[in-house]
Amino acid sequence: MRDGHAEAARREVGDLVRARLPGRRPRRCPLPRRRRLAAAVAQRGREGGAARRGGSVAGMSGLFGLRRAEIVPGAVHLPGWLDVPEQQRLVAACREWVRPPAGMRHTPMPSGGQMSVQTVCLGWHWMPYRYSRTADDADGSPVKPFPGWLADLGRRALASAYADPGQADSYAPDVALINYYDAAAAMGMHADKEERSPAPVVSVSLGSTCVFRFGNAESRRKPYQDVTLNRAARHRLARRTAQHHAAGVRPDLTAVSLRVLPGPVRWHPGVMPEGDVVWRVSRQLAAALAGRTLTRSDFRVPRFATTNLTGRSVRQALARGKHLLIRVDGGVTIHTHLRMDGSWRIQPAGRYPPRDHRIRLVLANAEWQAVGYLLGVVEVLPTAREDRAVGHLGPDLLGQDWDAAEAVRRLGAEPGRPIGEALLDQRNLAGIGNLYKSEVLFLRGISPWRPAGEAGELEPVVDLARRLLEANKERAGQVTTGNPARGEETWVYGRAGHACRRCGARVLADGYAGRGGPAQERVTFWCPSCQPGPGPG
Repeated sequence: MRDGHAEAARREVGDLVRARLPGRRPRRCPLPRRRRLAAAVAQRGREGGAARRGGSVAGMSGLFGLRRAEIVPGAVHLPGWLDVPEQQRLVAACREWVRPPAGMRHTPMPSGGQMSVQTVCLGWHWMPYRYSRTADDADGSPVKPFPGWLADLGRRALASAYADPGQADSYAPDVALINYYDAAAAMGMHADKEERSPAPVVSVSLGSTCVFRFGNAESRRKPYQDVTLNRAARHRLARRTAQHHAAGVRPDLTAVSLRVLPGPVRWHPGVMPEGDVVWRVSRQLAAALAGRTLTRSDFRVPRFATTNLTGRSVRQALARGKHLLIRVDGGVTIHTHLRMDGSWRIQPAGRYPPRDHRIRLVLANAEWQAVGYLLGVVEVLPTAREDRAVGHLGPDLLGQDWDAAEAVRRLGAEPGRPIGEALLDQRNLAGIGNLYKSEVLFLRGISPWRPAGEAGELEPVVDLARRLLEANKERAGQVTTGNPARGEETWVYGRAGHACRRCGARVLADGYAGRGGPAQERVTFWCPSCQPGPGPG
């Protein structure tokens, strides 16, 4: 009678060999080699059984072991991380996520082909080299929302892998890719270079056994490390630019790979980003630069063209209202402001920044480089004199030193000033822009042109503004209705001519909310029925 372990091992080896060659005629290893492989796998099975019965096997971290292992620098593998109820919950959720609309599909490639792996997305819809709020390469439906409990799972995963509560608490994923592998599916060696965030990726493997290859950041060739992922195994990729792939799965089973990752910071072009977006940019800059020594500083603005901060360590990057402050050793601060068109792009170190006239600043270390495009303000000043740049600002809605009473006092200091204009004045409270101005005043039922002294109590206005920014600071996109579906995110902002969601009246828009500022910077949206009172002009 044959050894049950050996027989199962023979079948598994043959299945894996066939699964590794999708699209080709199946072939089998030479018999002596297959016997050696089968014997090795059978031995691992027997050792795994001994380990489960209370024994321990040194170095086991693959198919049967439960030991944490750092496969390559920055990539941690935890076999058996999820218990059975958690696995069942994920499987049940995946079965719902894959249903239309915006369901599972083979992703079309720019070359004209399609991926063998089937994918469904949560939060943001992934397509090669871009994201969208709708399934543009499928049925065009709004993407399914990213559930909060999945973000909690990602934070718990980081805490398990690195025993760093601070890193886990600050992890704010907003995108999930669920990849479904059948017997014909495989993923070639690739690097997620379109992902600019330095934040980690959490991946969970459910279902059948598969082989996952961890490569390097330079090429698709060696060195690389193969890892067998069993159900409930998890790994964490700290450097998403490293090459990696899934070689294949057993054809008699199926597998699901769920990837949880923070999406890139996004805002509408031509619209000044508000305090929550700038806060998120500061977190990404801090993750890429803080605690590391600059190997390059390239200021492409005439006033600071000769400034060289190479060799200095970045102490921190933080937001102050809509301003960004990067503090460097030696009592130096780099002050930038995105204005209407600015952006920061974070990419792996080693790439030479493109020859682009829009670049204003490049800061790089051994791992990452941050490239600032079309920054409205770039200046270097002593850290002790940061007040020259941000000292005029009122209380920061997302700052640790937030002072609600002071914000209310400043808003009411000019009682004849329209409340919409007073909210936009960063000297009163820092961080509000047109979106939150319009949404807060709609939710409070106040006309943007009503004088601040006649707008009633200002404490609820200030409190609501802070709560909305807090709710959105860790998500890609700004939602005030509670519905992240495309076109459903806001009550009145961007909805001129549409019916009010509350009363059905037509939402109006005007280019000014009081005095000063070009129309595109001061556009106001409001419902004249829900917000009675004076109008523009």
